[in-house]
Amino acid sequence: MKLYLLQKKLIVPDGASMVLAQKMYTPSQIKRSTRAEDSERPVLVVRVQADDVQFDTYSEAEMSDYVFGTNGDLITPKSQMASCSYDKTTLVPSPDQVSPGPVTDGVITVTIPELIKDE
Repeated sequence: MKLYLLQKKLIVPDGASMVLAQKMYTPSQIKRSTRAEDSERPVLVVRVQADDVQFDTYSEAEMSDYVFGTNGDLITPKSQMASCSYDKTTLVPSPDQVSPGPVTDGVITVTIPELIKDE
C-alpha cells in the first residue's frame, strides 16, 4: 500500500514530524529547547514518484541508510546532527507502520497522481 496525494492532502504517519519551510531562519531566530524529551526527533523521509515517472536511483532501504545509517553508513544527516548538537539532538527513523504507509526504517514512498514528465 502506498500513500497518495489526493485533494491536496498528504497523510503523515503517527510519530513523524513534517517541516515545510518557505523561508530561511538565522540561528538567533530559532527557538531552542532544553527539554530532555526534545532530544530525539522522529524523521520521515518521503520518496516521491509520479504516475509517469518512477525513480530507480535509491531504494527505500538505501535512503534509510543514507539518512539514518540503518545499514552501516557512518556519515549521515543523523550523525552530523548529533555531532553539531553535541549529542543533544538525535534524528531517529519515524516508527514503522503498515497503514497509512507502509513506513519502514523511517522511509515511505508516495505516488502522486500527476504527470510530471516534460514531453
